[in-house]
Amino acid sequence: MPQDVHFDIPIPSWTTPELAAAQERNLQWARRVGLVGSAEAEQRYLFSQVADVAAYSYPDAVGADLDLAFDVNGWFFLFDDQFDVPLGEVPSAVSVCEELIDLLRLPPGTVPSSSSPLGDAFADVWQRMAQGMSRRWQERTARHWMDYLSANLTEACDRQAGIVADSGEWMRLRRKVIGVRPSIDLCERVGHFEVPAPAVHSTTMESAREIVTDVIILINEVYSLENDEARDAPNLVTCLMRERHCTRPEAIGELQRRADAQLR
Repeated sequence: MPQDVHFDIPIPSWTTPELAAAQERNLQWARRVGLVGSAEAEQRYLFSQVADVAAYSYPDAVGADLDLAFDVNGWFFLFDDQFDVPLGEVPSAVSVCEELIDLLRLPPGTVPSSSSPLGDAFADVWQRMAQGMSRRWQERTARHWMDYLSANLTEACDRQAGIVADSGEWMRLRRKVIGVRPSIDLCERVGHFEVPAPAVHSTTMESAREIVTDVIILINEVYSLENDEARDAPNLVTCLMRERHCTRPEAIGELQRRADAQLR
């Protein structure tokens, strides 16, 4: 990632005291559902610390709720890795996306079937997410998951076709493919509450969700820049450089300013 780039986030950070135990339980889950099938894959998974994001995102969660948060985060990142393919290739996970969209349309309580470890793992976490939540919450969260999966299909199709998005189109796609909305829904599940129906659809709540999503995108675009460049993948920094005929530091500075404005 680019060096000497700093984002000031004036929000206190804390984590769960169960971190070490949750890490071990999450690894056992990843083995059980087949997400890590070799010692090498297991080491890469542990080194990446991807599931550990849950310890900071849901610091009040404990026990089975914390395990669910870890497992969802672990699935997210392992699934996302499947789309890191060279320009022009079709990711193997495209078929998994379509399968999971069908799974999310099943009536509550239906036991889904899958043809891959990624599908099996998602079916497992989705059943656990839905447990104890209202039908309204399940339908809302399913829509957010389907938006995320559909956006992955859009991104894969565009890369295969060589379509180059402008900065506005890229941000619109990233707002779905970043997967923030299902993660926000998970706050309710692991916190054992539901935002009341009128409030969850309010302008205030929607604005808050948009701000959180955009800040995460802006920071992620900067920190993933070198990885994206190595794969010849789209990135908001390179979009701005192309559109504004500006330098790399100038484009990064623009993303920093946008993130600061959203955080304020």
